[in-house]
Amino acid sequence: MKNKVILSWSGGKDSALALYKLMNNPEYEIVGLLTVTFQYKDGQNYVGMHMIHIDLVKQQALKAGFELFVINYETDITYENKMQNFLTWCISQNIKNIAFGDIHLTGLRAKRENNLKHLGIKAIFPLWGISGAKLIEDFFNSGFKAIIINVDTNFMNISLLTADLNLKIIKQQCNIDPCGEFGEYHTLVYDGPIFMSKINYTLHNIINLDQKNRFYSIISGVSNTH
Repeated sequence: MKNKVILSWSGGKDSALALYKLMNNPEYEIVGLLTVTFQYKDGQNYVGMHMIHIDLVKQQALKAGFELFVINYETDITYENKMQNFLTWCISQNIKNIAFGDIHLTGLRAKRENNLKHLGIKAIFPLWGISGAKLIEDFFNSGFKAIIINVDTNFMNISLLTADLNLKIIKQQCNIDPCGEFGEYHTLVYDGPIFMSKINYTLHNIINLDQKNRFYSIISGVSNTH
């Protein structure tokens, strides 16, 4: 019998590549994708630093063929309560594995494992220990396509927002992890082997996400014409 697993989903390249690897791993049965959103000042719900609109995430899940579970972040307390309720439901459904797209941040991995183990849920890391250079090559060689939708201007120029991610851009950047594992950049995946067809997206205004003018994102949503 296959092990049931739910994948933490951001809409970006790491979660997309993790999903692809899980889809090709006969050990697991993918039950769905889990996304955490927050309400921006425009009243709409988006995925964190990515600023991907919830409707766009729903489209990704639909075209990947998986159910989407959504937790809306309001406060730390409500988030913890909602997550606890979700994980309790997982146990009731014999879902004892949650997968993440983390690559080599040991502290983050330990935190995820500790948060789950008391419930008897195992944290799975399909990309763990693979070099960023190898993963980004695997991403492109597998046929994925993504655009850059968030940058840390300590590492990357704001002009790269909306650019199609490619190896040339990665190699031109100094002192970054190829996969942006330290938050140097985030992406929106709009095509690849996990989707039945391309994702229809549109891009809106660029916003500053912090008071020190360091992190910038471009808001993305669903388009019927892209």
